Amino acid sequence: MLVTGLLYFHRISDHRIAGTALKNLHLFESLCGEEFNKIVLTTTMWDEVDERTSYYRENELNTYWKAIIWLNAVHPSGAFYLAADLLRGAGTDTRRSEQAEGLLLQREVEDLGLRLNQTSFGQTLFITA
Repeated sequence: MLVTGLLYFHRISDHRIAGTALKNLHLFESLCGEEFNKIVLTTTMWDEVDERTSYYRENELNTYWKAIIWLNAVHPSGAFYLAADLLRGAGTDTRRSEQAEGLLLQREVEDLGLRLNQTSFGQTLFITA
């Protein structure tokens, strides 16, 4: 089955982007690759912080998301309804199409025949573990 879209969730209530959150972001980047462009970056838990704090944290988060946004032509959003755009184009046909571009991980395993530890995702996973 071809993965045609992904959602990335980050808690706006987190004080810093470090440790596990940073590790997850790097794993997400290596999973998608540079050509995968059906990504929604979204934030959650806005009710846990005041408006000033959330504004500061969102700006900080955007510096970490900058590479994903630029490479994948994706814009961050705090709204869940944007997920409908991902689902709308997915359809029920699981065959590869000319328009569908799978995850980097899928392309490396399926098209190149690489084992998990040989893929970009696998190498990032083993380095950050």
